[in-house]
Amino acid sequence: MRHKGNKDHARQYLKWEIDLLNKMDKQEINFFKIGGINAES
Repeated sequence: MRHKGNKDHARQYLKWEIDLLNKMDKQEINFFKIGGINAES
Protein backbone atom coordinates (compact mmCIF):
# COMPACT_ATOMS: atom_id res chain seq x y z
CA MET A 1 0.00 0.00 0.00
CA ARG A 2 2.79 2.34 -0.96
CA HIS A 3 0.43 4.96 -2.38
CA LYS A 4 -2.12 4.93 0.41
CA GLY A 5 -3.09 8.53 1.13
CA ASN A 6 -1.69 9.97 -2.09
CA LYS A 7 -5.02 9.57 -3.87
CA ASP A 8 -6.79 11.54 -1.14
CA HIS A 9 -4.15 14.26 -1.32
CA ALA A 10 -4.47 14.41 -5.11
CA ARG A 11 -8.25 14.79 -4.82
CA GLN A 12 -7.87 17.59 -2.27
CA TYR A 13 -5.39 19.39 -4.51
CA LEU A 14 -7.65 19.05 -7.56
CA LYS A 15 -10.57 20.43 -5.55
CA TRP A 16 -8.38 23.37 -4.49
CA GLU A 17 -7.45 24.09 -8.12
CA ILE A 18 -11.07 23.93 -9.29
CA ASP A 19 -12.17 26.18 -6.43
CA LEU A 20 -9.39 28.61 -7.37
CA LEU A 21 -10.65 28.76 -10.96
CA ASN A 22 -14.13 29.52 -9.66
CA LYS A 23 -12.71 32.50 -7.74
CA MET A 24 -10.90 34.01 -10.73
CA ASP A 25 -12.38 37.02 -12.50
CA LYS A 26 -12.74 37.36 -16.29
CA GLN A 27 -9.45 39.20 -16.72
CA GLU A 28 -7.54 36.53 -14.81
CA ILE A 29 -9.18 33.72 -16.77
CA ASN A 30 -8.56 35.42 -20.12
CA PHE A 31 -4.87 35.80 -19.23
CA PHE A 32 -4.46 32.07 -19.78
CA LYS A 33 -6.69 31.79 -22.90
CA ILE A 34 -6.84 28.04 -22.59
CA GLY A 35 -7.85 26.56 -25.93
CA GLY A 36 -8.71 29.99 -27.27
CA ILE A 37 -11.76 30.19 -24.99
CA ASN A 38 -12.36 33.58 -23.38
CA ALA A 39 -14.63 34.37 -20.47
CA GLU A 40 -17.94 35.91 -21.45
CA SER A 41 -18.47 39.63 -20.93
